[in-house]
Amino acid sequence: MRSSKVLRVGILHDSLTDTKVDKRNPHGFVQVGATVQAVKDAIKQLEWEPVLIPVGHNLISQIHQAQVDIVFNIATGIGNKNQQANVVAMLELAKIPFTGSGLRTHILGIHKEVAKYLFKSAGIPTPAFQVFITGQEELDPKLRFPLIVKPSSEGSSMGITENSVVQNKTQLYEQINHLLTVFNEPVLVEEFIEGREFTIGILGNQKTIPLPIEEIIFQNKFYSYEVKERDAVKIECPARLRPELALKMLEAAQKAYRLLDCAGYARIDLRLDAEENFYFLEINTLPGIQPGYSEIPRMAEVLGLDFPALVRCLIELGLERFGAQKLLSRIGRKSLDYLAKRKSIA
Repeated sequence: MRSSKVLRVGILHDSLTDTKVDKRNPHGFVQVGATVQAVKDAIKQLEWEPVLIPVGHNLISQIHQAQVDIVFNIATGIGNKNQQANVVAMLELAKIPFTGSGLRTHILGIHKEVAKYLFKSAGIPTPAFQVFITGQEELDPKLRFPLIVKPSSEGSSMGITENSVVQNKTQLYEQINHLLTVFNEPVLVEEFIEGREFTIGILGNQKTIPLPIEEIIFQNKFYSYEVKERDAVKIECPARLRPELALKMLEAAQKAYRLLDCAGYARIDLRLDAEENFYFLEINTLPGIQPGYSEIPRMAEVLGLDFPALVRCLIELGLERFGAQKLLSRIGRKSLDYLAKRKSIA
Protein backbone atom coordinates (compact mmCIF):
# COMPACT_ATOMS: atom_id res chain seq x y z
CA MET A 1 0.00 0.00 0.00
CA ARG A 2 1.50 3.32 -1.04
CA SER A 3 1.76 6.36 1.23
CA SER A 4 -1.09 8.87 1.05
CA LYS A 5 1.46 11.51 -0.02
CA VAL A 6 2.93 9.48 -2.87
CA LEU A 7 1.91 10.61 -6.35
CA ARG A 8 1.84 8.12 -9.21
CA VAL A 9 3.05 9.92 -12.33
CA GLY A 10 2.78 8.50 -15.83
CA ILE A 11 5.59 9.71 -18.11
CA LEU A 12 4.08 9.77 -21.60
CA HIS A 13 6.95 9.70 -24.08
CA ASP A 14 7.91 8.94 -27.67
CA SER A 15 9.09 5.43 -28.47
CA LEU A 16 12.36 4.26 -26.91
CA THR A 17 12.42 0.96 -28.79
CA ASP A 18 11.97 2.12 -32.39
CA THR A 19 15.60 2.39 -33.50
CA LYS A 20 14.71 3.66 -36.96
CA VAL A 21 16.59 6.93 -37.37
CA ASP A 22 14.71 9.88 -38.84
CA LYS A 23 17.19 11.49 -41.26
CA ARG A 24 15.50 14.85 -40.66
CA ASN A 25 16.17 14.60 -36.91
CA PRO A 26 18.87 11.95 -36.36
CA HIS A 27 19.54 13.02 -32.77
CA GLY A 28 15.91 12.87 -31.65
CA PHE A 29 16.10 9.26 -30.40
CA VAL A 30 18.98 10.09 -28.03
CA GLN A 31 17.23 13.21 -26.71
CA VAL A 32 14.02 11.30 -25.96
CA GLY A 33 15.87 8.70 -23.91
CA ALA A 34 17.86 11.29 -21.97
CA THR A 35 14.76 13.35 -21.19
CA VAL A 36 12.70 10.36 -20.08
CA GLN A 37 15.47 9.17 -17.78
CA ALA A 38 15.91 12.65 -16.28
CA VAL A 39 12.18 13.04 -15.59
CA LYS A 40 12.01 9.53 -14.13
CA ASP A 41 14.97 10.24 -11.83
CA ALA A 42 13.47 13.58 -10.77
CA ILE A 43 10.14 11.98 -9.85
CA LYS A 44 11.98 9.36 -7.79
CA GLN A 45 13.91 12.14 -6.01
CA LEU A 46 10.55 13.69 -5.16
CA GLU A 47 9.67 10.30 -3.60
CA TRP A 48 6.84 9.73 -6.04
CA GLU A 49 6.25 6.78 -8.38
CA PRO A 50 7.18 7.17 -12.08
CA VAL A 51 5.49 4.93 -14.65
CA LEU A 52 6.81 4.93 -18.23
CA ILE A 53 4.07 4.99 -20.88
CA PRO A 54 5.23 4.93 -24.55
CA VAL A 55 2.85 6.86 -26.76
CA GLY A 56 0.66 4.85 -29.10
CA HIS A 57 -2.88 4.51 -30.37
CA ASN A 58 -3.84 2.54 -27.25
CA LEU A 59 -2.39 5.10 -24.85
CA ILE A 60 -5.68 5.73 -22.99
CA SER A 61 -6.06 2.07 -22.01
CA GLN A 62 -2.37 2.02 -21.02
CA ILE A 63 -2.88 5.03 -18.78
CA HIS A 64 -5.98 3.57 -17.15
CA GLN A 65 -4.16 0.28 -16.54
CA ALA A 66 -1.24 2.16 -14.98
CA GLN A 67 -3.63 3.90 -12.54
CA VAL A 68 -1.67 7.14 -12.53
CA ASP A 69 -2.75 10.37 -10.84
CA ILE A 70 -1.40 12.61 -13.59
CA VAL A 71 0.39 12.26 -16.92
CA PHE A 72 3.69 14.06 -17.41
CA ASN A 73 3.43 14.64 -21.15
CA ILE A 74 6.65 14.85 -23.17
CA ALA A 75 5.31 13.01 -26.23
CA THR A 76 5.76 14.95 -29.46
CA GLY A 77 3.26 12.83 -31.34
CA ILE A 78 2.28 9.43 -32.64
CA GLY A 79 4.68 9.10 -35.54
CA ASN A 80 5.53 12.78 -36.05
CA LYS A 81 5.26 16.21 -34.47
CA ASN A 82 2.07 17.03 -36.38
CA GLN A 83 0.39 14.40 -34.16
CA GLN A 84 1.40 16.29 -31.01
CA ALA A 85 -2.05 17.86 -30.67
CA ASN A 86 -3.73 14.48 -31.20
CA VAL A 87 -2.02 13.08 -28.11
CA VAL A 88 -3.37 15.93 -26.01
CA ALA A 89 -6.81 15.58 -27.64
CA MET A 90 -7.03 11.96 -26.48
CA LEU A 91 -6.02 12.92 -22.95
CA GLU A 92 -8.60 15.70 -22.85
CA LEU A 93 -11.40 13.49 -24.18
CA ALA A 94 -10.58 10.89 -21.54
CA LYS A 95 -10.48 13.63 -18.86
CA ILE A 96 -7.00 12.58 -17.75
CA PRO A 97 -4.99 15.30 -15.95
CA PHE A 98 -1.71 16.08 -17.72
CA THR A 99 1.09 18.61 -17.69
CA GLY A 100 1.41 21.42 -20.21
CA SER A 101 -1.01 23.05 -22.60
CA GLY A 102 -4.28 21.82 -24.05
CA LEU A 103 -5.43 20.90 -27.54
CA ARG A 104 -6.20 24.39 -28.88
CA THR A 105 -2.83 25.73 -27.79
CA HIS A 106 -0.85 22.91 -29.40
CA ILE A 107 -2.73 23.28 -32.68
CA LEU A 108 -1.93 27.00 -32.77
CA GLY A 109 1.69 26.50 -31.72
CA ILE A 110 2.45 23.69 -34.16
CA HIS A 111 1.30 25.80 -37.11
CA LYS A 112 3.76 28.68 -36.96
CA GLU A 113 1.93 30.76 -39.54
CA VAL A 114 -1.31 30.64 -37.51
CA ALA A 115 0.51 31.78 -34.37
CA LYS A 116 2.10 34.61 -36.36
CA TYR A 117 -1.32 35.76 -37.60
CA LEU A 118 -2.45 35.88 -33.97
CA PHE A 119 0.68 37.78 -32.95
CA LYS A 120 0.00 40.37 -35.65
CA SER A 121 -3.65 40.74 -34.65
CA ALA A 122 -2.60 41.38 -31.04
CA GLY A 123 0.05 43.94 -31.95
CA ILE A 124 2.97 41.65 -31.12
CA PRO A 125 5.80 42.29 -33.62
CA THR A 126 6.65 39.37 -35.92
CA PRO A 127 8.56 39.32 -39.23
CA ALA A 128 6.51 39.71 -42.42
CA PHE A 129 5.88 36.30 -43.94
CA GLN A 130 4.24 34.15 -46.60
CA VAL A 131 3.24 30.47 -46.66
CA PHE A 132 4.05 28.28 -49.69
CA ILE A 133 2.02 25.10 -50.16
CA THR A 134 2.91 23.97 -53.69
CA GLY A 135 6.11 25.89 -54.43
CA GLN A 136 4.38 27.48 -57.42
CA GLU A 137 3.04 30.54 -55.60
CA GLU A 138 4.25 34.00 -56.59
CA LEU A 139 6.38 35.73 -53.99
CA ASP A 140 4.62 38.59 -52.22
CA PRO A 141 6.30 41.73 -53.64
CA LYS A 142 6.15 43.36 -50.20
CA LEU A 143 8.62 40.84 -48.77
CA ARG A 144 12.22 42.04 -48.73
CA PHE A 145 15.35 39.93 -49.10
CA PRO A 146 17.12 38.39 -47.30
CA LEU A 147 14.42 35.86 -46.44
CA ILE A 148 14.58 32.76 -44.28
CA VAL A 149 12.87 29.54 -45.38
CA LYS A 150 11.71 26.96 -42.84
CA PRO A 151 9.16 24.14 -42.42
CA SER A 152 5.90 25.49 -41.03
CA SER A 153 5.37 22.82 -38.37
CA GLU A 154 8.74 21.52 -37.16
CA GLY A 155 10.67 22.19 -33.97
CA SER A 156 14.26 21.83 -32.72
CA SER A 157 15.46 23.97 -35.67
CA MET A 158 14.70 21.05 -37.99
CA GLY A 159 14.91 22.05 -41.64
CA ILE A 160 17.02 25.11 -40.88
CA THR A 161 20.50 24.95 -42.41
CA GLU A 162 23.15 27.28 -43.80
CA ASN A 163 21.06 27.39 -46.99
CA SER A 164 17.93 28.63 -45.23
CA VAL A 165 18.70 32.34 -45.58
CA VAL A 166 18.26 33.27 -49.23
CA GLN A 167 19.19 36.40 -51.15
CA ASN A 168 17.20 36.05 -54.37
CA LYS A 169 14.27 34.25 -56.00
CA THR A 170 16.39 31.45 -57.45
CA GLN A 171 17.73 30.49 -54.02
CA LEU A 172 14.28 30.98 -52.52
CA TYR A 173 12.44 28.55 -54.76
CA GLU A 174 15.25 25.98 -54.61
CA GLN A 175 14.98 25.96 -50.82
CA ILE A 176 11.17 25.94 -50.83
CA ASN A 177 11.02 22.91 -53.11
CA HIS A 178 13.72 21.14 -51.12
CA LEU A 179 11.73 21.52 -47.89
CA LEU A 180 8.47 20.53 -49.57
CA THR A 181 10.14 17.31 -50.71
CA VAL A 182 11.82 16.48 -47.39
CA PHE A 183 9.09 17.47 -44.94
CA ASN A 184 5.93 17.20 -47.04
CA GLU A 185 4.31 20.17 -45.30
CA PRO A 186 3.79 23.88 -46.09
CA VAL A 187 6.86 26.10 -46.03
CA LEU A 188 7.08 29.35 -44.09
CA VAL A 189 9.05 32.18 -45.68
CA GLU A 190 9.70 35.29 -43.61
CA GLU A 191 11.92 38.34 -43.66
CA PHE A 192 15.22 37.53 -41.97
CA ILE A 193 15.95 39.80 -39.02
CA GLU A 194 19.65 40.56 -38.71
CA GLY A 195 20.66 40.84 -35.08
CA ARG A 196 20.68 39.02 -31.75
CA GLU A 197 18.60 35.94 -30.90
CA PHE A 198 16.83 35.32 -27.60
CA THR A 199 14.44 32.86 -26.06
CA ILE A 200 12.01 33.42 -23.19
CA GLY A 201 10.54 30.66 -21.06
CA ILE A 202 7.30 31.08 -19.15
CA LEU A 203 5.74 29.02 -16.38
CA GLY A 204 2.16 29.23 -15.18
CA ASN A 205 -1.51 28.91 -15.95
CA GLN A 206 -3.65 32.02 -15.47
CA LYS A 207 -0.87 33.56 -13.42
CA THR A 208 2.39 33.54 -15.36
CA ILE A 209 6.01 33.75 -14.26
CA PRO A 210 8.56 34.60 -16.97
CA LEU A 211 11.94 32.93 -16.64
CA PRO A 212 15.21 34.83 -17.13
CA ILE A 213 15.76 35.79 -20.76
CA GLU A 214 18.42 33.71 -22.51
CA GLU A 215 20.56 34.94 -25.39
CA ILE A 216 21.88 32.44 -27.93
CA ILE A 217 25.20 33.64 -29.34
CA PHE A 218 26.61 31.85 -32.37
CA GLN A 219 29.05 32.40 -35.19
CA ASN A 220 26.44 31.76 -37.85
CA LYS A 221 23.58 34.19 -38.36
CA PHE A 222 20.95 31.88 -36.95
CA TYR A 223 20.25 28.78 -34.88
CA SER A 224 20.40 25.96 -37.43
CA TYR A 225 19.77 22.29 -36.67
CA GLU A 226 23.46 21.47 -37.13
CA VAL A 227 24.56 24.28 -34.82
CA LYS A 228 22.06 23.24 -32.16
CA GLU A 229 23.04 19.57 -32.26
CA ARG A 230 26.76 20.36 -32.12
CA ASP A 231 25.99 22.69 -29.22
CA ALA A 232 28.21 25.17 -31.07
CA VAL A 233 26.77 28.20 -29.34
CA LYS A 234 27.46 30.41 -26.37
CA ILE A 235 24.58 30.85 -23.93
CA GLU A 236 24.11 33.91 -21.75
CA CYS A 237 21.40 33.71 -19.10
CA PRO A 238 20.26 36.14 -17.92
CA ALA A 239 20.85 38.01 -21.16
CA ARG A 240 22.57 41.39 -21.14
CA LEU A 241 19.81 43.82 -22.00
CA ARG A 242 18.71 47.25 -20.87
CA PRO A 243 16.20 46.69 -18.04
CA GLU A 244 13.52 48.69 -19.87
CA LEU A 245 13.95 46.63 -23.04
CA ALA A 246 14.01 43.34 -21.12
CA LEU A 247 10.78 44.29 -19.37
CA LYS A 248 9.06 45.05 -22.69
CA MET A 249 10.18 41.69 -24.09
CA LEU A 250 8.93 39.83 -21.01
CA GLU A 251 5.59 41.64 -21.08
CA ALA A 252 5.11 40.83 -24.77
CA ALA A 253 6.07 37.19 -24.15
CA GLN A 254 3.47 36.86 -21.40
CA LYS A 255 0.91 38.49 -23.68
CA ALA A 256 1.66 35.90 -26.38
CA TYR A 257 1.49 33.09 -23.80
CA ARG A 258 -1.99 34.16 -22.71
CA LEU A 259 -3.08 34.85 -26.28
CA LEU A 260 -2.53 31.20 -27.18
CA ASP A 261 -4.00 30.06 -23.86
CA CYS A 262 -0.78 28.29 -22.86
CA ALA A 263 -0.62 26.32 -19.62
CA GLY A 264 2.20 24.88 -17.57
CA TYR A 265 5.09 26.10 -19.66
CA ALA A 266 6.12 27.33 -23.10
CA ARG A 267 9.07 28.99 -24.79
CA ILE A 268 9.13 31.91 -27.21
CA ASP A 269 11.95 32.64 -29.68
CA LEU A 270 12.62 36.17 -30.85
CA ARG A 271 15.16 38.39 -32.58
CA LEU A 272 16.39 41.88 -31.81
CA ASP A 273 17.60 44.18 -34.58
CA ALA A 274 20.24 46.93 -34.40
CA GLU A 275 17.59 49.52 -33.44
CA GLU A 276 16.44 47.32 -30.54
CA ASN A 277 13.18 46.38 -32.21
CA PHE A 278 12.22 42.83 -31.23
CA TYR A 279 10.31 40.35 -33.38
CA PHE A 280 8.64 37.15 -32.21
CA LEU A 281 9.58 34.19 -34.42
CA GLU A 282 7.56 31.35 -32.91
CA ILE A 283 6.20 29.82 -29.73
CA ASN A 284 7.03 26.29 -28.66
CA THR A 285 4.09 24.88 -26.69
CA LEU A 286 5.94 21.68 -25.76
CA PRO A 287 9.55 22.80 -25.35
CA GLY A 288 12.31 20.33 -24.59
CA ILE A 289 13.30 19.84 -20.96
CA GLN A 290 16.44 17.73 -21.24
CA PRO A 291 18.81 18.90 -18.46
CA GLY A 292 22.14 20.18 -19.75
CA TYR A 293 20.73 20.65 -23.24
CA SER A 294 17.31 22.32 -23.30
CA GLU A 295 16.63 25.96 -22.55
CA ILE A 296 13.78 25.67 -20.02
CA PRO A 297 15.78 23.75 -17.35
CA ARG A 298 18.70 26.14 -17.81
CA MET A 299 16.54 29.25 -17.34
CA ALA A 300 14.68 27.69 -14.42
CA GLU A 301 17.96 26.91 -12.69
CA VAL A 302 19.02 30.56 -12.94
CA LEU A 303 15.72 31.43 -11.25
CA GLY A 304 16.49 28.96 -8.47
CA LEU A 305 14.66 25.81 -9.59
CA ASP A 306 16.78 22.70 -10.01
CA PHE A 307 15.43 19.98 -12.31
CA PRO A 308 13.42 18.01 -9.70
CA ALA A 309 11.86 21.30 -8.55
CA LEU A 310 11.00 22.17 -12.17
CA VAL A 311 9.38 18.77 -12.69
CA ARG A 312 7.43 19.24 -9.47
CA CYS A 313 6.36 22.71 -10.60
CA LEU A 314 5.02 21.41 -13.92
CA ILE A 315 3.12 18.65 -12.13
CA GLU A 316 1.65 21.10 -9.61
CA LEU A 317 0.60 23.39 -12.47
CA GLY A 318 -1.04 20.45 -14.23
CA LEU A 319 -2.98 19.47 -11.12
CA GLU A 320 -3.99 23.09 -10.58
CA ARG A 321 -5.27 23.45 -14.16
CA PHE A 322 -7.41 20.33 -13.84
CA GLY A 323 -8.79 21.40 -10.47
CA ALA A 324 -7.27 18.44 -8.65
CA GLN A 325 -7.28 20.22 -5.31
CA LYS A 326 -7.28 17.04 -3.23
CA LEU A 327 -4.10 15.84 -4.92
CA LEU A 328 -2.51 19.28 -4.57
CA SER A 329 -3.39 19.34 -0.89
CA ARG A 330 -1.91 15.87 -0.53
CA ILE A 331 1.47 16.71 -2.03
CA GLY A 332 1.54 20.43 -1.18
CA ARG A 333 2.21 23.47 -3.39
CA LYS A 334 5.92 23.74 -2.67
CA SER A 335 7.06 24.88 -6.14
CA LEU A 336 4.05 27.11 -6.81
CA ASP A 337 4.50 28.84 -3.46
CA TYR A 338 8.20 29.30 -4.21
CA LEU A 339 7.50 30.89 -7.59
CA ALA A 340 4.87 33.17 -6.11
CA LYS A 341 7.57 34.74 -3.95
CA ARG A 342 10.11 35.16 -6.74
CA LYS A 343 10.58 37.82 -9.38
CA SER A 344 11.94 36.96 -12.80
CA ILE A 345 15.50 38.04 -13.53
CA ALA A 346 15.19 40.28 -16.60
